[in-house]
Parts: sequence; structure tokens; C-alpha cells
Amino acid sequence: MRLYFLYMEGCGACAEAKPHLTKWEKKAQGTQIVRVDLLTANWVNPWQPQATPTYVLEIPGRQRVMHEGALTEKQIDQFIRKAQSMMGVK
Repeated sequence: MRLYFLYMEGCGACAEAKPHLTKWEKKAQGTQIVRVDLLTANWVNPWQPQATPTYVLEIPGRQRVMHEGALTEKQIDQFIRKAQSMMGVK
């Protein structure tokens, strides 16, 4: 499972989310967080984010679930759990 974190340097909400993602990554076994700076990356085209930060949870071979906009530490966890449930993952 991968969680893509699409951000831009200088975005306050993105900066606030980074420590929460680091904490979540430490407790989440088998989940890779891929941090993508939208100012330097050129491969995010399939998602076309309209806001930063944007979170995309992907399980290879299954659908992706995306959330645009700021999330608190608790909301990040809720988003991931809800996305996993939508994709039939426990």
C-alpha cells in the first residue's frame, strides 16, 4: 500500500501535515509514503490535484482514493482507514 502526499514548498497546510505523516509512517507496517513536491515532479499528471496538500492512497491492482486539502493528524488516520475500507482492505 502506498500513500502519496502531494505538496508544495511554502504551503502552510503541507508543512503542518509533514510531522503527522512521519508519525503515521512509523506506526504503519508495510505502508510506503511517497512525498511528491508538485513544483519539481512531472509525473503526477494522472491525478490533477486542485489543492495542496493532496493525499492519494493506492493499493496496487485496486482503485485509488484521493483527498484534497488539509487534514489533521486524526483526520489522516481516518482518511486512510476509510479508503482501506472502500477498497476492501482491513
